Amino acid sequence: MRLARGRAVLLLATLGVLAVLLGTVSTGLSSPLVGLSFNLPKPSPPTPPPLPVPGELLVEASVYQAANGTTPLEGATVSIGSGVVGVASLLTATNSSGEVEVSLLPGSYTIRVYNEGFTTFSDFSIVASKTTVANVSAVRMETQPVFSDLSDQDGSGFVGPWQQISLAVNSSSAKLILSSSAIFLDAVYPGGSAGATLSQGNVTREVSAVVVSGPANPSAPGPLWFTLQPSKFISVTGLSGLAIATYSASIVVNILGS
Repeated sequence: MRLARGRAVLLLATLGVLAVLLGTVSTGLSSPLVGLSFNLPKPSPPTPPPLPVPGELLVEASVYQAANGTTPLEGATVSIGSGVVGVASLLTATNSSGEVEVSLLPGSYTIRVYNEGFTTFSDFSIVASKTTVANVSAVRMETQPVFSDLSDQDGSGFVGPWQQISLAVNSSSAKLILSSSAIFLDAVYPGGSAGATLSQGNVTREVSAVVVSGPANPSAPGPLWFTLQPSKFISVTGLSGLAIATYSASIVVNILGS
């Protein structure tokens, strides 16, 4: 009985010593880890790509008329499209100098220039830090009728937009009129002394008109008849002449320095 108790005491003492030793070893292994710090490098934010350098588009628009020569074309609408689905076209208008200047990102574009008398378009490219020049040239052509019946039919002093005007032109002008996208009637009124001509400062009022009927064969010889309807009132008081005006236009694009 005493022997069993002694063995039990010895076993307990041995277990206590082992517990102390294991605690010391554990403390010795874990304590140094508590004070360690790890200075890991922080990740750098991604570098954004460089912004594209824009280029310039310079639109220079002019109109040529026999009476006045070449003058700036003011008020023409300029539409610039990129061809990208969902991206609206840029709309602006030429100033009193006939110019428009805008900055655009490099790429391919389409320009359309138009007003009541004509429309023309062209593709062009924008290159970084360079200027693309679009020269818009419109030509105004006048046809003098051989005969017209422009008259004050109702005594109002005007020809109204519900009335029609019959006139005859030379066969050389008939094709031009029929092929034009828009035509105009120019009622000419003396701006100075009696007998003034187109080149002497007459005041003209350009009124758009539609062709109600034209010659079936515009190549036929001799005078050919047209029936036109004006879009606005034309005063016949003091009227000294009548002309048909048409326009043609084109765009030439160049990149400066290329």
